[in-house]
Amino acid sequence: MISSMADQEIAFRHFYESTYPKVKPYLIKVLGPHSHLEDIAQEAYIKIWNQWEKLDHSRALEPYLFTTLRHTIISYYRKAHKMQLVALSEYTDHPTEAEPVVASLLYKEYLSIYENTLRTIQAAKQRCFRLHWHNGLTYQQIAERERISVKTVERHVNEVKALLRNRIDIHTLYVLILMAGSSA
Repeated sequence: MISSMADQEIAFRHFYESTYPKVKPYLIKVLGPHSHLEDIAQEAYIKIWNQWEKLDHSRALEPYLFTTLRHTIISYYRKAHKMQLVALSEYTDHPTEAEPVVASLLYKEYLSIYENTLRTIQAAKQRCFRLHWHNGLTYQQIAERERISVKTVERHVNEVKALLRNRIDIHTLYVLILMAGSSA
């Protein structure tokens, strides 16, 4: 447990400075060149700072950071998706009635593309992707569970993401991963 506020600030600054060089490349790898990378990173660090006193500092905090980043990305795209639905509903006579219908239709259409794409993928790759994105397991945990190398897990997950990215725009993909993961 870190005692004074000054000590907490120093510890957090050290954490930030030691982890940030890994965060931006991770976000670029996951999202591609994106104008909101800095906002997403900042939001994740704010979430961690807000929990800083409660965290177990005797354990590695980097896995917590990357889990927080994944959740922040999903949250960001969930908000963006809701804003798109509101914009779509403005073109109807009854936006409050149309929004759930439009959302349902879009969700069903994209989920169908998502699930059909996953069905075409080799079972091992599909398992790795679902374990990582739906269950939140690290590459290391998946490698141990599947008895394959961490690099193989990373390659499988990235291949599936690339295939999905080619078929579905990136923000819709993250919304689907979130929704499919919560319904699985």
